[in-house]
Amino acid sequence: MKYDSRVISRPQAQPLVARTLWGLVTAAFWALYLYLWLPLVTLLLWLLGIRVAVLELYLREHRLEPFLLLSLPLLAVIAACVLTGWAELNRWRFAGRDKRSPTPPVRLEQIAAALGASMPLAQALQQGKVMTLEMTDEAVPRTVREAVRPSAAVEATVA
Repeated sequence: MKYDSRVISRPQAQPLVARTLWGLVTAAFWALYLYLWLPLVTLLLWLLGIRVAVLELYLREHRLEPFLLLSLPLLAVIAACVLTGWAELNRWRFAGRDKRSPTPPVRLEQIAAALGASMPLAQALQQGKVMTLEMTDEAVPRTVREAVRPSAAVEATVA
C-alpha cells in the first residue's frame, strides 16, 4: 500500500513532544486569525448597539429597569414557544419515517456502467467493505483492492 504523507493514520505513534508543539503552533495561529477579525466584530457589535446595552445593563450601578423586568421573561416565553413549535413541526414532518432502513442493493451492471469499468472490477468492488479504487490519468478504473487488510487484498485488473 502506498504511503500518503498528507494523512496521519495513527497520531498516537507520533512523539508526544511533536504532537504538543504542533498543537501549540495550531492554537497560536488560530489566536492570530481570531485577533485579525476583532475590528470587524467590534464594528458589528457597535452597529447592533451592544455597547449601549452593556452600559445600560451593567454600568449604571445595577439600577432596576422596569422594561427589562417585563420584557426579559416575555422574551424567554416567546423563545420557548418558538423552539417547542419548531420541534413539533419537525416531529410532524419526519414521523413514521425510519431512516435506518437498509440501502437497496445496486446491480453490478449499474456499478460497472457508472464507473466505466469491466464486470470483474465491479465484482471485486462488491466483495469487500472498504475498497481502494485506482484510476488512470484519464479517470478510467484500473485496479481495486481491499483497503482494510492489505495482506489479504482482493485485486482485479481491467483487461
